[in-house]
Amino acid sequence: LAPDSPDLNTIRAQLQDDGGGDVAATAVVPPPAASAAMPATPIRASTPTQAPPVTALSPTQQAQVTQWLQQAGAAAAAGQIMLPPGASAYDRYRQVLAMDPHNAAAQAGLQGLPATARQALVVAMGSGQLGQAEGLLASLGQLQPGDASLGVMREQLANAWIDQAIQQLDAGDKPGCAQALHHARQLSPGNPRLPGLYAHLNAAR
Repeated sequence: LAPDSPDLNTIRAQLQDDGGGDVAATAVVPPPAASAAMPATPIRASTPTQAPPVTALSPTQQAQVTQWLQQAGAAAAAGQIMLPPGASAYDRYRQVLAMDPHNAAAQAGLQGLPATARQALVVAMGSGQLGQAEGLLASLGQLQPGDASLGVMREQLANAWIDQAIQQLDAGDKPGCAQALHHARQLSPGNPRLPGLYAHLNAAR
């Protein structure tokens, strides 16, 4: 066929029509409509923690509180800071606060127990009541476990036990000497005075 022949032009027109028909138009699918946003739940401001309400004590409860406060004071004066359980100054003050959380006397009593225990410890060591002093030291450790002075007081008490052991050994009281050295060793295992005294005790047996 000639380039400009009518037949060739007809074929070209048909090819263009066919090609155009084969190209499918790409439909752009619009994004789905966003669903209606749920209404935001309002954030409520947290209610500050309030102290328990003050409730009036009955006459019976007031009498019980008064009795416990008296017992707590007497126990503290006697050096019964944490012991005996249930009757110590600490436990009596706690009983008062369980019944009357705002009791100022019990709160002050609890806060003052470390100083009371420390003073009673000094008195007990000065009077040679080393067993009581050891109990007070343990109570003070429970009340103020992070107190840096506990280690110093522990060493002082250990040396007091060692001094007592020497006196008992000189008096011929070997069992008493051994018991005193046992207390000292529990308080201060690395005390440099212990090895020599144990050697003297073993030689005397």
